[in-house]
Amino acid sequence: MSPELLKLIQLQDIDVRVFELTDRLDAIPAERRQIEDQFRQQAAEYLGLEESLASAREHRVRIDEDLANYEQTHEKFKADLMRVQNTKEYATVIREIDATKKAISALETEALQLMERIEATEKEITDRAPEFDERRAEVDALMAGFDKEVKVVDSELEELRGRRKVIAAEVSGNMLRVYDRIAQTRKGRAMSEARGEIGGKGRCSACNMALRPQVFSDIRRGDDLIVCDNCNRILFYRPEQDAPAEASAS
Repeated sequence: MSPELLKLIQLQDIDVRVFELTDRLDAIPAERRQIEDQFRQQAAEYLGLEESLASAREHRVRIDEDLANYEQTHEKFKADLMRVQNTKEYATVIREIDATKKAISALETEALQLMERIEATEKEITDRAPEFDERRAEVDALMAGFDKEVKVVDSELEELRGRRKVIAAEVSGNMLRVYDRIAQTRKGRAMSEARGEIGGKGRCSACNMALRPQVFSDIRRGDDLIVCDNCNRILFYRPEQDAPAEASAS
């Protein structure tokens, strides 16, 4: 086999691995999203409780503000009552005092009910927190694992691409162009081993197509670049096959 064909086989080993690694990198974001989506679905009820608690607390703040305003207004009307000068003014102020008193009572009742709801929600969250935290930790660990894997893959890709550059420089431009064109369409698998059979025939190991005896003989010599007529891969032959083939023939 020519030295250049040996180099192409080495390139194929590298390119196949590069395609595997890049495919893995491409798959990781989708896997991350799937795990996060599953976590959100599993934790939807718990997260809903947290959102409900936050909303209730905001509501409680607004009630407290409204209550303070009504109490201030109520005190103002009580003070105004001391300054009325006639029955009509007195009746008007009394109505305002009653209205603010009712509003204050309603707000106090709503605040009490809201506080009970807040306390119940806080307790439920506290009870469920350990399970949620455990699952969250598992997901975080998986995310950290993805981050670590990406770094390892990036490091290996950098090393492989460096090796590929060195090997490719030792292959003729024409042969490298043919190899690269095939490799890009077949995820790096541009080469196929031609395996011998009884009677001097051969067969492409990639597509299983039978090879004409003369073609197989040319492949065995390894002087030229020969492409399979069926799968268009570059064919090569390993000399160590000769001994088993001869033994089978005898």
